Amino acid sequence: MIYVTSRSFAVNNASSFYDCALISISGTHRDYTNTVPVDVFEDAIQVVFDDVLEDGSVPQTPAHRQEGWEGETFVPFNKEHAKKIIEFAEIHIEQSNDIIVHCDAGISRSVAVGKYLAEAYGLKVQYVSIGHDKFANQHIYSTLKSI
Repeated sequence: MIYVTSRSFAVNNASSFYDCALISISGTHRDYTNTVPVDVFEDAIQVVFDDVLEDGSVPQTPAHRQEGWEGETFVPFNKEHAKKIIEFAEIHIEQSNDIIVHCDAGISRSVAVGKYLAEAYGLKVQYVSIGHDKFANQHIYSTLKSI
């Protein structure tokens, strides 16, 4: 099972998922060091990239309506991020561990990763934060599929 959620849900419910592996996604413009108690989980990785498209632009969806991004430089998801996520996930899927994927809001980046993992490995996915994959970042999803 893949659980896709927000950072706040992962923080507030970490002890309920002690036997799960965690993929923690952070952006480059906020310091989230040690906000999720990773030692509670079976295993964890942190991947840092921003919720942007390949060219660094912000997706034009309701999930991305934020002010103050003008003039900022972002780090797009790339093949190295994808390989790190896939290698980590394959180890835990092989061990039959559930995986939690979280980003800040649980709407775009984590949804793209969860959607990919569920489809690629024939797993069920639960979108805890929003209940669907409508706002999945398509650049992240397509990059994962290309590996």
